[in-house]
Amino acid sequence: MPNDKETSRKNFLLRLASSVILFLMGSLTVALTKDVTTVTLFVLQQFGIAIMVAAAVSIILEILQEKWKKEPEEISEFFTSRGIQLLTAVRQGDPRYHRWVLETSAQDIFFAGRSVLHRIQFDFEERNLPNLEKIFIRKLNEGSKIKILLCHPLWELIDNLARSENSTPEKIRNDLKTSFDIINKLWEKLKDDQERYRGEIEIRLYKELIQYAYHRIQSIDSEDIVMYVGMYFSRKQGCRSPLFEVFEKSIQREFEEHFANVFNSAESILFYPRMGDGKKFNDRTYHQVIQHLS
Repeated sequence: MPNDKETSRKNFLLRLASSVILFLMGSLTVALTKDVTTVTLFVLQQFGIAIMVAAAVSIILEILQEKWKKEPEEISEFFTSRGIQLLTAVRQGDPRYHRWVLETSAQDIFFAGRSVLHRIQFDFEERNLPNLEKIFIRKLNEGSKIKILLCHPLWELIDNLARSENSTPEKIRNDLKTSFDIINKLWEKLKDDQERYRGEIEIRLYKELIQYAYHRIQSIDSEDIVMYVGMYFSRKQGCRSPLFEVFEKSIQREFEEHFANVFNSAESILFYPRMGDGKKFNDRTYHQVIQHLS
């Protein structure tokens, strides 16, 4: 029994053959009426030319459509063969992004994106989940280690990023303002806490060109890593771009090293170590950012 690919291929060949036959019929009609002497023959000649043009356009479209149909498959096969699998063409709202919330054991968590906290909070609200700062407190109480990396609102290239996403600087700044509101609410819960949490969290601000969002989850007592990478494609908002899973260990290490380097060179805005000893909040940068975004 033929599979879907074989059936699609046969249908393509049949359509292509029909177009070629029509083109030949048109050519034959034009050849037979090239010495026009009557109105009837002139009409037949024009009819033959019309058939040739229609058939030629049909042939070109069939070939292009077949090529366009193959390209996504080839791209997917290319990535998969290298340890990266396409999960969805639009990553916004994908439920795989929120599985970490359901886990109650300690996790090693690293999220990176231009306004990643805003994005997570937006999806939580869509699903009637608790506020993000409450989730972070719960994860800290469970002993999780959390790293957050987002774009520095004072970066000079914010306007360029907006244009590259087919968005506006105001939209990105509003998203970042939401992220900073979450940071402030989290710090209010952490700065005077009576309970000393077993986990730790640090949030940093980067000023580098990064062409993908990063989502890495690992249970503290396991070597298995769940890693998602979301591309930032030109003229398309990040949340509307594809989501890939990285499952090859060597490629995972490449991404881990890349984001570790970016994180280490970024500016810290909030740091809560295990048990809260030495916790810090960058008041100076926070107030500069809030004034800039207001």
